[in-house]
Amino acid sequence: MPLNDFYEKLTKDKRVLFVRWVLIVFATGISTMAIGWYKSRQYQAQLEVFKVNEIAREKEIVTMKFEIQDLRENQIRFDQLEDQYANPRILKDLRGNALSINQAYYVDFMQPFGFQKSDYKNDVEFYGVEFSSKIRELEQTAIKLGRPITVDFMTKLPFGDLPDINRKVTVNPLRDRYGQIFMLEIAIFKEYK
Repeated sequence: MPLNDFYEKLTKDKRVLFVRWVLIVFATGISTMAIGWYKSRQYQAQLEVFKVNEIAREKEIVTMKFEIQDLRENQIRFDQLEDQYANPRILKDLRGNALSINQAYYVDFMQPFGFQKSDYKNDVEFYGVEFSSKIRELEQTAIKLGRPITVDFMTKLPFGDLPDINRKVTVNPLRDRYGQIFMLEIAIFKEYK
């Protein structure tokens, strides 16, 4: 029997047609599922990026929340800063204020990123003009190296009989899954000898 005649006979058989359609539907379903799985993976990746960005914004607000208090008045509170680079600008302003009133400014970073499990708070006191410029230098170096930098500032207090302060500054460029810097963390704290 010629092959064409055999194929024609098979196609006329209803059972063969049914099996054939079942196979076609099954193959189509598998293909659709594969495409859907691939697209869902893409969507999941986008969702992860979205979550990272959301966390970045949340952490930025949390990180940038701090209380400012000088030695004479109660406190000035900054609940939210405008952008991710506002922190160094605020530090510069604080340093200027400390110089203008000839007093130390006390800054309490309430929940800095990376220090949530610690019992201590990250504090800093400003006394000299060189402090903010050092932080800017650390920022640039941390970005170039792509890793945190910690520097100890050994400085004597300019007034009173208070102890020396070991001022540590950590500058940490935080990156998302693609390696883009989405926030610059500056954690500053003091330790008494």
